[in-house]
Amino acid sequence: MGLTRPLPLRLRADGAYLVTGAFGALGRLLCRTLVRRGARRLVLLGRTGVPERGAWRRLDPGGPEGRRVAFLRELEALGAEVLVAAVDVTDAAAMEGWLAGRRAAGLPPVRGVFHLAGQVRDVLLPSLDREAFDAGYGPKVHGGYLLHRLLREEPVEHFVLFASVASVLTTAGQVNYAAGNAFLDALAHHRRALGLPALSLDWGPWATGMIEELGLVAHYRDARGMSSLAPEAGMAVLERVIGQDRAQLLVATVVDWPVFLAWYPTRRRWCRRWPPRRPRRSRRGRAAVCSTRSAPPTSRRVRRW
Repeated sequence: MGLTRPLPLRLRADGAYLVTGAFGALGRLLCRTLVRRGARRLVLLGRTGVPERGAWRRLDPGGPEGRRVAFLRELEALGAEVLVAAVDVTDAAAMEGWLAGRRAAGLPPVRGVFHLAGQVRDVLLPSLDREAFDAGYGPKVHGGYLLHRLLREEPVEHFVLFASVASVLTTAGQVNYAAGNAFLDALAHHRRALGLPALSLDWGPWATGMIEELGLVAHYRDARGMSSLAPEAGMAVLERVIGQDRAQLLVATVVDWPVFLAWYPTRRRWCRRWPPRRPRRSRRGRAAVCSTRSAPPTSRRVRRW
């Protein structure tokens, strides 16, 4: 893979680190890692906020709000100052207003962006409507682009996009999710071309969150040929790659190649130079034949080049 030697991840205490999707399983893992590596100000950006601190004691510890508050208390105990911003990352006007208020208040600059917001909405293509497509596509694309556009003037040192292996190797029903993640990959390359920091990570399955809760770890191993990444191992990988001179990296482990490749059947294709013996000139001087073994003779086409 050609990675350089790793350097310990050290984050700055004089800036803020913005995280979308922070209350999900991966978001919580990431926030803990950021604080342990020196981040002292976290901005957790998302559509769902938390009640005022005075109401925290009255919350049901097992309810959604109670669990979010418990997570905030955990981060504070680790030494972090946490701001929860109830802002939709896909809403341009809301994002612009929130950032304007933040800058007017003279708050510390944003030095790191970690975009984890996303949603899986599996729908086969014949049944895919606009609402279902946007559910998997919008948070990745609109959120990623707005973070890129609106934070251009901030001294951002880390701009990390949590994408998915689905952008490279997808399965039926995930065209919306695959497109959204492919955009994140392209955005990272675009930023790097502009001289801006960016890293898109195409993660394989994790042994946490929904995959763990639904008991899908064995499914990915036995039916998909992929092992699921343990939380601690995943964060170690993140720390290993975050400073690399790369725009995009795929992080996944295939443990059974025949099972894995069975999900991606392909017809064998080959091209041969025409002609094998007698020259046959085209207007451009040469031609090539591209055929498919499994196709009937009538479907074979000659492409001139």
